[in-house]
Amino acid sequence: MADLVRDDNRRRIFRVTLAAVGLRVLIERAVGHLLDAHSEGFGALLPPDAASFRVGQIVRVRFKLNQLVIDGRAMVRNVCRRPDGRWRCGFAIVPTDDVLRRALRQAAIAAQRRRLQRIAGRK
Repeated sequence: MADLVRDDNRRRIFRVTLAAVGLRVLIERAVGHLLDAHSEGFGALLPPDAASFRVGQIVRVRFKLNQLVIDGRAMVRNVCRRPDGRWRCGFAIVPTDDVLRRALRQAAIAAQRRRLQRIAGRK
């Protein structure tokens, strides 16, 4: 559920898997799915025909959470083509974008809560 990752400053942060939640995300004009989130960024899976992103590029990010449309900016950290042709991209939240950071935190908390409820048998 939560994988330990290290960022550039070597601080320890936890990444929460969001793939099972099914949150769709619009990055520029590419529609994909949020895979995971942490306090500094997120990962997304984008279709084969997604625009080619460059590391360091600032992109517009948009997704819906609890009937609210979240709109923000993130920087492309990495881009990796998967064997099935889709793109696995990592994004860092722009430091001044507190709205996006809070929304990703809320999505991670909701995903953890649902998972714990399933484990407890309360669905």
